[in-house]
Amino acid sequence: FTPEVFREVERIVLLENVDRKWVDHIDAMDDLMSGVGLRAYAQHNPVTEYKIEGSAMFEEMIESIREDTVRMLFRVAPKKNIERRQVMTAVNATVNGGYLMQPYVVSQVLDSDGNVISSTEPVVVRQVISEETSALVASYAEQVVSGEGGSGARAAVPGYRIGGKTGTSQKLDQEGDETILSFYGFAPADDPEIAVLVMLDEPQKNNQYGSVIAAPVVGNILADILPYLGFEPSYTEEELSSADMATPYLINYGLQEAQSTLVQAGLEYRVVGSGTTVVGQTPGAAMPIPGGGTVVLYTEEGEKTTASVPYVIGKTGNEANRLILNAGFNIKIEGESLEHEGCVAVAQSIEAGENAEIGTVITVTFEVQGNALPD
Repeated sequence: FTPEVFREVERIVLLENVDRKWVDHIDAMDDLMSGVGLRAYAQHNPVTEYKIEGSAMFEEMIESIREDTVRMLFRVAPKKNIERRQVMTAVNATVNGGYLMQPYVVSQVLDSDGNVISSTEPVVVRQVISEETSALVASYAEQVVSGEGGSGARAAVPGYRIGGKTGTSQKLDQEGDETILSFYGFAPADDPEIAVLVMLDEPQKNNQYGSVIAAPVVGNILADILPYLGFEPSYTEEELSSADMATPYLINYGLQEAQSTLVQAGLEYRVVGSGTTVVGQTPGAAMPIPGGGTVVLYTEEGEKTTASVPYVIGKTGNEANRLILNAGFNIKIEGESLEHEGCVAVAQSIEAGENAEIGTVITVTFEVQGNALPD
């Protein structure tokens, strides 16, 4: 440690001890005040007793702060952690064609009129593995998310090819079993442009695996980033016609508990309101919802949010799915296989233009039209 760094460490340790000890001292003084009045029965002045004992307790607190601060400072040791940016840079090189890139934070600097003052261009430091090996690693990472039994399945985003890798590491420089759980995800898996690394430091969860609690976080982040940056989803027939399931009962659940329940069930969620307890939901409890669908959680009383149902007749499966999801609804696929050429929507359960609660499941029926016939 340099003297400046040690002074900063000393300040942090001291403040933490003062904060903790002062709270304990206030509680102890409250206990003393509530019981000191009884000493009048023993011919002692309660006010005098309170002052004497309170002063002694304050001195004990000061001494305790000093002892604990010194004890903790003697246990402080410098620790060199690998920066998250270093981890990202190294792992990215295994899936981007094998190129180690020079990391940077600012892409462009603009003036008040929107003119570009300076730009940062990507710089290749060197190629660390061959493109063939990188492509193989990326394909394996994609199977982690989309393959049968893949440990990173909770990071999957319907309509997108996601790759990833779980991580569970123990802190060897500390006593106990403290861990860091992580998940690295990238997309599109066949031509990576976006990477997300989530590291959870000493998470307070019973099921401490990166695949369980870090992977869903990465999946949710990518689910927001990819559409925002203009990446169009391309759904498989299985994703579009996922088996229905019963919507969980979530009324009166705490918001975090409800969100966790939906994630564990493989469902998405959308929160309406700023409360902390679920007071309404769409679809309702036990109502059918396609796997991977979105449940709208209301945390404030009042009218439910509605939207206009889009017109999807004549649309392909991907087109109908995009229109309905973008409008805030869920879609259920019925009819012919979407893989057949010329298969388009011929009916929808709620007419176009009608207002319906967001989160409502709209059933769309598909048939092969024209000269294309199913095999």
